[in-house]
Amino acid sequence: MKGTCFLVKSGYWQQSLFLFAVFLSLQMSGCQGNSYTNNLLDAKNRTTTTSPETTNHSFSRYHSDTLPEDCFFCGDGEKTFPFLYQGQKNLGIINLNTLELSPIIINQYDDFGKQIEEAVSNAMNLLEGAYSLVLISSTKMIAARDPYGFRPLCYGKMADGAYVAASESCALSAVGAEFIRDVLPGEILVFTKNGVESRREHCGKQRKRTCIFEYIYFARPDSVIDGISVHESRMKAGELLAESYPQCADIVIGVPDSGLDAALGYAGKSGIPYGIGLIKNKYIGRTFISPGQNERLDKVRIKLSPVKKVIDGKRVVLIDDSIVRGTTSKRIVKLLRDAGAKEIHMRISAPPFLFPCYYGTDIDSEENLIACHHSVDEIAQMIGADSLGYLPIEKLNKLIVSEEYCAACFQGNYPTKIPADLRKDRFERKLSERV
Repeated sequence: MKGTCFLVKSGYWQQSLFLFAVFLSLQMSGCQGNSYTNNLLDAKNRTTTTSPETTNHSFSRYHSDTLPEDCFFCGDGEKTFPFLYQGQKNLGIINLNTLELSPIIINQYDDFGKQIEEAVSNAMNLLEGAYSLVLISSTKMIAARDPYGFRPLCYGKMADGAYVAASESCALSAVGAEFIRDVLPGEILVFTKNGVESRREHCGKQRKRTCIFEYIYFARPDSVIDGISVHESRMKAGELLAESYPQCADIVIGVPDSGLDAALGYAGKSGIPYGIGLIKNKYIGRTFISPGQNERLDKVRIKLSPVKKVIDGKRVVLIDDSIVRGTTSKRIVKLLRDAGAKEIHMRISAPPFLFPCYYGTDIDSEENLIACHHSVDEIAQMIGADSLGYLPIEKLNKLIVSEEYCAACFQGNYPTKIPADLRKDRFERKLSERV
C-alpha cells in the first residue's frame, strides 16, 4: 500500500467511497512499485476499472450473503508472500497476496463474527506473515498491521474531519492530512462516524520486526516510519560507509533516488564534495522490482544519464542502496566510465544480500544473489569498479537506533517459518529438478 491513502468522513460514506477510489489512483513518486497496473473500483458505479500504471496496489469488492454490506479490500495485489495458515484444514505454509487474504476474512465473518472487525481479528489468529491491510464498507473503515510490524502503516486526519490511512506518512502530507500516529504491530483500527477505536488483542504477541529495507530503499525519504526519519537513516548509512570504507576521491555521487541521501551522508562525513553525477528519467519505474532481467537492463539504459561535466577526469565515490544480481551496477559503472570517470569506488548502503526474502522484497532465490557466489573483490571486478564496500552488518542497527527490525535477507534469521521452495519458476521446472 505504498503511499496510498484511504479516506472516511463521518456522515458522508458514499462520497467518501468515491474519494477513496480517487486517492488510490494517486502516484507517489519514488514509492514502491510504479510498474504494475491497479484494479481500481469506481465506487459511484460499483464497477471494476483499470487505473494508469501508478502504484502496485489494488483493491477488490467482495460480497457474502451473511455480510451486512459489501466490503472493499485494499493491498498489494501483485506480490505473493508465504503465510502460515493454522486453520481447520491445516494447510501449513501457503502463498497469498494481500487481496487473497480477503476471502479468509470473509469466511471468519461467516463462521464466527458479527462485526467485520471481529472477522479481521479472527483471521489474524490464523495467519502468520507480512501484511498491512485496509478495508472499507459503507459504515466503517478498518486498518490492520501484522503482529510483527513487517510493513508500515499510519493514519492521519484532514481539516474537515476525514480520516486517512497510508503506508507512508508522505502520502498524508500530499493530500493535506495531519499525521496522527503509526498503527502498532498487531493493532486493528476501526474508523466510524463516532471516531476511532483501537483494538490491541494482537499487540505484543510477537517481537517487532519492521523491514529494515524500508529505510534503505522502499520508503520515500520524506516519510517517517515508526518515529524514524527515512532521510536521516539513509544519511546515517552514508556516514557509516565513510567511516568503514574511507576513500581518496574528487567527488561523491549517488544513484537516484535511494542512493542520494546516503551519498550526502558520505560526503559530509568524508569532506569530499557532493555532486549530481547521474540524472534520473522520472518516467521510469524502479528497476529493483522489475520482474525480468532484460526488462531491468532496458530500464537502466533509459533511466539514468551521466553528467559528463561533473564526472569527466574525476575519482568518483558512487553510492547505491544495494547490489542484488550485479547487472544493474555493472551498467551504471559503465555509464560513468564512458563519461570519463578516472576511478569509480562503489559503496553500498546495505549489507550484501545473502538470503531470499519472504516478506515482500523481490529476492526469491539464492541463485540470483551475486554475494552468495562471489567475494567482495570478485564482485568489484565483475561490475567494473575499482573498489567496493558494503555497510557492515554489525552497524545496521545504527540506522534506526534499535534492534527491532527484520534483516533476514542479510542474516538468514527469519522471524517466521518459511517455505522450502518459493522460487518463481517452481511450477515450470521438471519434477527431477525440484530437489
